[in-house]
Amino acid sequence: MNGNFLPLRREIRDHWTYQDSQYFHLWIDMLFNARFSHQPKKEVYKGVMYTLNRGEFLFSRPSYANRLNVTENRVRKAVELLIKDNMIEVVSSLGKNKPTIYKIINYETYNNSPSESVGTKGFQELSTKSPPSEHQVTTKSPPLKKKEKIDKNEKELIPFVEIVNYLNGVSNKSYKHSTKKTQVLIKARYNEGFRLDDFKKVIDIKTSQWLNDNNMNSYIRPETLFGTKFEGYLNEKPKGKGGFDLSEPSVYDNAF
Repeated sequence: MNGNFLPLRREIRDHWTYQDSQYFHLWIDMLFNARFSHQPKKEVYKGVMYTLNRGEFLFSRPSYANRLNVTENRVRKAVELLIKDNMIEVVSSLGKNKPTIYKIINYETYNNSPSESVGTKGFQELSTKSPPSEHQVTTKSPPLKKKEKIDKNEKELIPFVEIVNYLNGVSNKSYKHSTKKTQVLIKARYNEGFRLDDFKKVIDIKTSQWLNDNNMNSYIRPETLFGTKFEGYLNEKPKGKGGFDLSEPSVYDNAF
């Protein structure tokens, strides 16, 4: 091997993933887990057969979070940024509580021999990139010129109705999804990377704890559930009768 080449080029230190150790750990782990062989591989997991081609890997947020010792929220945010930066892409989403197949974009640049011309690229090509903007607009979509259009898109993307209706159905309340304060709280949590399943889980956990408690029942409201304690609630266990932790695994424990 020529001394001008390294398995990881030094320029990787300038890349945005390197600036956050958890993001960098996740990205490198994805590269290790991606299928290296050119021959497709079939894997059977929980009775379902998956086919992985070169550069593809099975991904589950809970699995990666547990294995790398990071929160699911951090994993979710990293994946969103990697997708925005055209570093990975979804090949197949296999459904709720099942892993997703992702593909490393430009996988060949990370795996060819350094003696080959393409081997001088890879991480070097990434070195000048900054973290993709939270509201980055790709070249495939026309730029939004009016604030009204942005607001409209945000309302379409954030499921205010589904979240509040779920809360009302579980708690027998009658909150309105159009309340400005409720939408501000939900949007804030969405900007942190939480999604509909997370809201449902928090609602399930806290209603199981508070619904039949006269002293706590009044706390089952958007201002309490969707505030700054949201992530802490997400990591709690639901309570059964008598206030004991339920022993059944959560739906997140069933994922790959």
